[in-house]
Amino acid sequence: MNFLKIKAITRELGLKKVILDCDTSELCSIGAGGRSAALITIDNIGKLLPTIEALEKSDIKYIILGGGTNIVFGSGLAEYVLIKLGRSFKDIKINTEKKIEAGAGAGTANLVMKAARNGFDLTFLAGIPGTIGGAVSGNSGTGEQWICSEIYIIKYIYKSGKKISMASCSGEKIKSGYRYLNIPGLIAIISVILEPGLNDRQILLSKISRDIDRRRSLQPIGLKTAGCFFKNPDNTDKSAGALIDGCGLKSFSYGGARVSPIHANFIENFNNASSEDIVVLSRIIKSKVKERYGIGLEYEVKLIG
Repeated sequence: MNFLKIKAITRELGLKKVILDCDTSELCSIGAGGRSAALITIDNIGKLLPTIEALEKSDIKYIILGGGTNIVFGSGLAEYVLIKLGRSFKDIKINTEKKIEAGAGAGTANLVMKAARNGFDLTFLAGIPGTIGGAVSGNSGTGEQWICSEIYIIKYIYKSGKKISMASCSGEKIKSGYRYLNIPGLIAIISVILEPGLNDRQILLSKISRDIDRRRSLQPIGLKTAGCFFKNPDNTDKSAGALIDGCGLKSFSYGGARVSPIHANFIENFNNASSEDIVVLSRIIKSKVKERYGIGLEYEVKLIG
């Protein structure tokens, strides 16, 4: 990678928060990954769009980061610039029209709690880590309710041909489904205005507490994981975790990675796993499930590099 080119771009745009030759294992919850060309933290929308335009013009590959909670970074990131959304993207605002606005960099947990204290029901997101941008791009939620169904307005950056632009649209016009959001040419989510249901704040706070306690009892919370690794298949009533467990793979390990003994749809970095360990283990899981059930599991996590 031409570090001089990256330095020139950041200098020209006045970007101060830049780390060259960045260790990506420190940027994701599973704690594994190679090194990227640079990490740039951008604090406002006025810097984000020109940064993306400059990287595109220079043919430099880039990735917009959320909280890093559903990502596995590989060892092939030496040519990539990682962009992390900073200060102003973390704002959460309650407006007078019974709506709540959140920047893409806002923590999901912070949003859920602030919403509940103001009588907004986003309890279906309780216990889900990461940022709102990541939650929206993956349409996070439960089997019954997803965040994209609560969107009133979404603001985003997209690419059409060679042109980079900002846009917004109403939630009813976006296409979404189980663990996906489909906006043509989407590069980055900037913010969302949500219009969730209303309820008594004490009822909501109690439900959040119960749901988080339940997750802690059923999932390997606090360990190095990337969350649920595979999507639940739609051609069976069995969850991905049940299929993996049915293959007898709980606690099965490869290198420093293992299938969680608590929940089979989680891969744990339990002993300094490399990203290769994690990916190889995931392929073994897919192979075993295909062999036993004839079902092809799809990744819910994003494998990058």
